[in-house]
Amino acid sequence: MFDRFEFTFKKCDSLKDSSILDIGCGTGVYCMEFANKGAARIVGIDIAPSMIEFSKSTAEELSVLEKCEFICGNILNHNFTERFDYIIAMGFFDYSKDSELLFQKISKMKPKKFIASFPKYTMLGGIQRYIRYNIIKNCPIYYYKESDVVQSFKSFGCSNYELLSLNTGFVISVEFNWFLNILL
Repeated sequence: MFDRFEFTFKKCDSLKDSSILDIGCGTGVYCMEFANKGAARIVGIDIAPSMIEFSKSTAEELSVLEKCEFICGNILNHNFTERFDYIIAMGFFDYSKDSELLFQKISKMKPKKFIASFPKYTMLGGIQRYIRYNIIKNCPIYYYKESDVVQSFKSFGCSNYELLSLNTGFVISVEFNWFLNILL
């Protein structure tokens, strides 16, 4: 978890006055850090009302609520009319069966960078997570192969990426080549 956090902020090269979309923001940890590091506007979206309320409360306690907006909803159903400099999805794909739909939506939003984490199956972690999430919480967990994720990004015109493999998954930072796509 700490490696994902460090990777994310290392890849966001210029946060001053930037706009951020945090997909599956959870408790808002990334949102608060973006606000503290100078981002002008941070939007967190999550389907869990309790996470949104917690994020709002924490942002208010940390005096960053004026920079943050938290939306309870499904990213695929929400119509954003603004463009974001950075879009992140940390932990989101653990619960998402089909990454292609989100990739299509992000590609239309045309961020400067997209940074996300993807879980990979490991024997010990896979068994523990299956019991904890699938059986106890009735919440399926999904796993990804590195090659499939990279290929998906390439199919959307993204050839400039950096991938870091971790024990339980990997994180990827993708720069979209909007200028080249316009010329082609």
